[in-house]
Amino acid sequence: MKSATFTDTNSTLKILSTSRKSVKLNSWLVVLGDAGSGKTFLLDRLLESLEGRKTEESDPIEDGRGELNNVKKNKTSYIFVQLGKLFSTGRISITQIMRSIIEEILPGQHIPGNAMGKQKMLKEALKYAGKTSRKVILLIDNAHYLDQKMLRDLKDIHELSYGELDSLFSIIMFARPEYKFASLLNAPEFDIQTQRVYIQNLPKPDILEFSKQAFGLRFSSGKEGDRAKSLFLTHVYPLNPGGIKALVNRMYLTVNKFDGLVTTDRISQVVNTDMLSTLKKYRISIGEVRKAVATHAGKNLTDNQISKALDEDSNSKKYEMVREQAMNLLREKADNGNLFV
Repeated sequence: MKSATFTDTNSTLKILSTSRKSVKLNSWLVVLGDAGSGKTFLLDRLLESLEGRKTEESDPIEDGRGELNNVKKNKTSYIFVQLGKLFSTGRISITQIMRSIIEEILPGQHIPGNAMGKQKMLKEALKYAGKTSRKVILLIDNAHYLDQKMLRDLKDIHELSYGELDSLFSIIMFARPEYKFASLLNAPEFDIQTQRVYIQNLPKPDILEFSKQAFGLRFSSGKEGDRAKSLFLTHVYPLNPGGIKALVNRMYLTVNKFDGLVTTDRISQVVNTDMLSTLKKYRISIGEVRKAVATHAGKNLTDNQISKALDEDSNSKKYEMVREQAMNLLREKADNGNLFV
């Protein structure tokens, strides 16, 4: 299979812009997105967009007591501290996080063993980073594993201030919008301190463009190509890079010598395109589809019109709308939303 080259979307570009503003203001940003929405891609893009921005190398600055005069010089104007993999195991603590930040700013320096000593040194290290024109960014992946205590501990160190600065570093979290984590963020103590942005699902035109750029897919011109596009869009789920990748992977695994050209026949080898039989398999009636179309699309159709839309090969707007509502009902019944053969 062709290696995916993930590309920016309108949503990722907006979030990257917001992330850079958060870094500039030393604020706390939470990026929320479902599995497959591109959180890891966004993290990599943020690093890529900030890395390489250089400031002129300056001499080490003492803190008034001569304690930081042997610190290694660093040309980079951003200091990244990446965390995330250990949160799911519950083995990481705020003292470990403070140590990680200090070590990135002051490599080789002795760090106190007790929490109060670490916090005092952390503040001095962050002040030093600011004096040398470096922005410290704490990047936390899989942040939905964090509990209330850890969030409070992070809040405490994020509130370390100096002079006119309310905070000395920025926090950018990447997380799934799970109920428990979202409830914690909505508590007043965190709600006023964090900013949240959501990675939006891709609109259909963007799904096709992303499929072409990231995976090299091709569609024929004319009616056959239009039907293939309609069928492809019907079976992408969820509507994000992960959903596209799942369907593309299936095509490479199932279709003999798949070369990136998407046709109705090739899609039919991968997914069950017989909507009526699939609805019957999951015990979904035509009446349920009719009600879904009326509720979610605002169209009042007869059972006969619904059946015709599901049975005939057409890419008309009305037929696409009916199939989309039928697919939504099927995904609610299916185990994982991917209705592969």
